Amino acid sequence: MVLKNKQLSYLPHMPFKIYRSSAGSGKTFTLVKEYLRLALSSDTPDRYRGILAITFTNKAAEEMKSRVIEVLAELSSEPEPEKKHPMASLLRKELAVSDDVLKSRAKLTLKHMLHHYSDISISTIDHFTHNVIRTFAQDLGLSINFEVELDTERITNAIVTELLQKMGSDTVLTNALIDVVQSQIDDEKSWSIDDLLKKFALTLFNEESRFHLEKLKNIELKEFNQLRQKLRNELRETAEKLKVSGKEFHQQLQNNGLEAGHFAGGANGIAGFFKKLSMGKFDAPTPTVLKNIEGDKWHGSKAKADEKSTIDGLIPQILDRYNQALEQIRSLTYYEIVFNQIYGVALLDEMQRIQRELQEDEELLHIGEFNHL
Repeated sequence: MVLKNKQLSYLPHMPFKIYRSSAGSGKTFTLVKEYLRLALSSDTPDRYRGILAITFTNKAAEEMKSRVIEVLAELSSEPEPEKKHPMASLLRKELAVSDDVLKSRAKLTLKHMLHHYSDISISTIDHFTHNVIRTFAQDLGLSINFEVELDTERITNAIVTELLQKMGSDTVLTNALIDVVQSQIDDEKSWSIDDLLKKFALTLFNEESRFHLEKLKNIELKEFNQLRQKLRNELRETAEKLKVSGKEFHQQLQNNGLEAGHFAGGANGIAGFFKKLSMGKFDAPTPTVLKNIEGDKWHGSKAKADEKSTIDGLIPQILDRYNQALEQIRSLTYYEIVFNQIYGVALLDEMQRIQRELQEDEELLHIGEFNHL
């Protein structure tokens, strides 16, 4: 529970308290008691207006609000001593007041609450932030009549529809969308990009993405196009280097009278790793390759003494070539990820602009923007 600033002047110092408890151990009882301890700490009946209680769900908020009213009603009545609410003695002790004073305060507070029910600030986090944003709508550049939009799917569909309608009229955007389609086809996926664009559009409502989206504002779509072309060149060059490395390795073996079977693991060992590279298969090393290198195991079971000696002389060169290939494979993987995603990222800025226009036209505010604002 948090105290509103306007009430701080006549509130006692409040320590920060954490209550740890499991299900069914009386969390609601404790929280209601703390709420009432604050609300009944003076003879002022609207003392509760200075208390804010927030929770996660509507159900929890309504339950606590109901319990507060129920307990106040019981404290205001005149039951038999043995039938008094168990919270009565705790509040009387903590507030250092008599039964009559506690009853009087409870009665006045309950009456005030029932006449000003909307002033009871027990709500969900979303409802609280909604009220804050509504209060400062003009300062935030929002319409004072904005409506909260909960349907994320409806907005994403509208954003994608508007984006696709711009094809043909905006050359750079059109080229970007065509490139996305081409990437889908190259990856043997559906040429329809509606679902892909909707997936990208969902990023707009991800709170963790906002920091990165801010950085995109200063990058134009044509710059992404230039970057993608650069990445395409890097992919082609790195792939070619790996192929050459694989071919050179096997040429080196041939020049020294060696073959895959002379190495530990045979076709599944280091020779097989470089064979795949020469064929354009840029897979990570198999567990066999990793185990052999880690254990410094190089010789196959059928290798003769002179072949083992030749292999030993080549180990430094092989390790150097192997480590260089690993680095190139990592770079290739990175380039592929960025290359395949870059236009989707590039389109996010345009999607965000469409989203803002849509929400301004319809005077909407998506609930996902509350915390950000």
